[in-house]
Formats: sequence, C-alpha cells, structure tokens
Amino acid sequence: IAQEAAKYAVETLDIERALVVKQARDEGRELMEDLCIGGKRYEVQLVKRIARDTFLMGETDFVEQTIKVHDSLKADRKREVLLHEIVHCIFEDSGDTVSNNDERLVSTIASGLNQVLSHNPWLVLLFISRGLNDEE
Repeated sequence: IAQEAAKYAVETLDIERALVVKQARDEGRELMEDLCIGGKRYEVQLVKRIARDTFLMGETDFVEQTIKVHDSLKADRKREVLLHEIVHCIFEDSGDTVSNNDERLVSTIASGLNQVLSHNPWLVLLFISRGLNDEE
C-alpha cells in the first residue's frame, strides 16, 4: 500500500512544488506555508520564542492571522502543535468560543487528528486528490 500511495503522490502532486519541498529539506529548512481556514489566510511561522509565555509551544493571533509554532520542538510535536492551533482557528471561525477556550478539547482533537493522519498517510492523499467520487 505504501508503494502505491507514494506512486500516486508522485503522479498527482505538482512537480514544481515537490522540487521546492525537496530543496528546502536538502538545505535543512522547514517549509511552512500559509493556511486557509474558514476563508481566512493564516501565516504559519516557526519561532524561537512565543511572545506572551515561555511555556507555550504554539500560539494563534486571530487579528494578525498568524500561527506560531515553537522552533525547538521535534518534528512530530511541531505537527501536533500546528494541528492544535488549526483546531483553535476552526472553532474561532465557527464562533464557538466555548470550545475554542477548552484547551483539553482542542488538544484531544489535535492529538487524535495527528495520530490518524500519521498512521494513515493515504488519507492525506485522498484529500489532496479529492478522491472517493470520480464525478467531481
């Protein structure tokens, strides 16, 4: 399955984009792009310090539309923190301030998504290719 998924990824991904990603990795750089969440574009930044609290691993500024992730984290933890901040953005966009302020709920959803996506990479490809319905 992994070989089929990799072959499919190569066939469906933009080659120029793949080369940019490869070059960034070869140079030891993290490549972070803007995220579109609920019609808003958030700039994703890797930072050495989160301004308001030294213990935070990530932070979202809804006014400036930025998501900051602490640079010193290991890659798997960075992904989970990024998902955590994305969940905050989703709740913010929906107007659900109660859920947005519930760190336990946000962390549970982010951790669950991280596990599902990490263990099922074909699922990411499914969304990239807009699969499941040949008519679209």
